Amino acid sequence: MIRLKGLYIHVPFCVRKCNYCGFYSVDEFDEGVLNRFVEAVVAELRERIPFLKGSPYTLYIGGGTPTLLPAELLDKIVDSVFSSLGEPREFTVEANPKTVSLKRLARLREMGVSRLSLGVQSFNDRLLKVLGRVHTSFDARSCLEWALGVFDSVNADFIFGIPSQNLEELEADLREVLGFPLSHISYYGLSVEEGTPFASWIESGVLTPVEDDLWAKMYDTVRLTLTEAGYNHYEISNYARCGFSCLHNLIYWRRREYVGLGPSAVSFVSGRREKNVDSVKDYISSYESGASFEREVEVIDPDKECVEAVMLSLRTSRGIRVSELTECGGLMRRVEELVSLGFLEVKGSFIRLKEEFWSVSNRIIAEIV
Repeated sequence: MIRLKGLYIHVPFCVRKCNYCGFYSVDEFDEGVLNRFVEAVVAELRERIPFLKGSPYTLYIGGGTPTLLPAELLDKIVDSVFSSLGEPREFTVEANPKTVSLKRLARLREMGVSRLSLGVQSFNDRLLKVLGRVHTSFDARSCLEWALGVFDSVNADFIFGIPSQNLEELEADLREVLGFPLSHISYYGLSVEEGTPFASWIESGVLTPVEDDLWAKMYDTVRLTLTEAGYNHYEISNYARCGFSCLHNLIYWRRREYVGLGPSAVSFVSGRREKNVDSVKDYISSYESGASFEREVEVIDPDKECVEAVMLSLRTSRGIRVSELTECGGLMRRVEELVSLGFLEVKGSFIRLKEEFWSVSNRIIAEIV
């Protein structure tokens, strides 16, 4: 059986970097940089085609804000992918509600995008300002309505556990999101990333993080509200209507092979993890100088492979195959202990984390690995 592979393209340009974001992105660039970036991505695609050719694949263009690329430049990337690999099984593009119009959404659909992912984060304007988002709640509502009129598959990203957020504000967001017929909802607990404004503000006492008990209460509120509304909770932070789970992200959680293009993008091919340089300037220079694209390479040994399989698989409702664990020695023994303690359960040929413990999944997984 030929397994599905993934192709991720990182477009690292933003209107303004959000206060919490730890992903590589830049908010100072000009038209010339955008053109040179696209030329470099197309060149890197040509270099990576042998890893993808002949396999069904998913395409995910994220960032950053991919919709900051002019339509003709995004077209150039997509045309290069399609002409080299054919059409993907699933094609997702991320968008910021401030950077798209109804006309631009229609253009994305004509381009072949089958799934739109909107970074809403909240409908609360106060919290959007805390997060440093450039859009307003009005922008988010308008964009969701447009998107649902254009695409059959629309995801909206939300965040809970925002400093100063209370449970009532979270419940208000949940009531509003359920007013939109979304096929997929990603609801992430805020994590404070080193080097972000949030990290420095919390360290200096300007911001106070949400307490652990409230964070867990918020997580369970999201989980129960969305599952009671009919969404399948298929991964710790992801909820989907039947048939609308994100195929691309499932490739990551199941440790399938994928290729990443663009600055800071990561690939996992032939048992190796390869990470591109974290710099638009250096990424473009590699292409324009005729040199190979600069990448950090890590060979995944069997022990690390076991650890990653546990960490990723236990994030999902499916869990990890028992047959995978039998090859992992000591990890298997710790898993069996957690089954006996009632944190994990056996379902057919899989072992999975019980859903009532998903709010503390990091602690439980840490006990294993």
